Amino acid sequence: MTLKNKIIAGSVLATLALGSIGYFGIKSRKEYLTTEFQRKNTSIVATVLAEEYQNTLSPNPEKHINGLVSEAYSNETVKLDSKYTLKVETDDGRILGVSVIDSMGTINEGAVKKESLDILIKTGSRISFPSGNWNNDNFTSRDRIVRSPSETDFTENTQYGTKRADRITVLSY
Repeated sequence: MTLKNKIIAGSVLATLALGSIGYFGIKSRKEYLTTEFQRKNTSIVATVLAEEYQNTLSPNPEKHINGLVSEAYSNETVKLDSKYTLKVETDDGRILGVSVIDSMGTINEGAVKKESLDILIKTGSRISFPSGNWNNDNFTSRDRIVRSPSETDFTENTQYGTKRADRITVLSY
């Protein structure tokens, strides 16, 4: 056997050995995704300790197109930004800060504004929200993965984060 054939045979054997270790010793991708989906869909149930809603005005920069001010921005010199934050205590005793943001999409698509949630939540209300940032019931197939990049994946070490308004459920007042 020549050196070239020995190297090829060794590479094939090493690949088979590593493949069998990976096949028998590591969870399959589907098992991993199923476990991760269950972890991210675990609900965090909490009591609202405090809530803060704040409106701020911020300057809206003019947009210049070919030396002219854009029509869309010509009458808007300031824009209204709102911030809605909850201080909650989870059932396991952790204190979390949750910044609530508007859900994605348009109102016709079922989007929820944080102002709608603000009217339902009072100090002492019980709420729940999923710990993860997955929002689809089946993400094991690639074309069905839906993620909200601005949401936080709440783990045991997370103290504050962001959740969309449509993902928070008010349990009681």
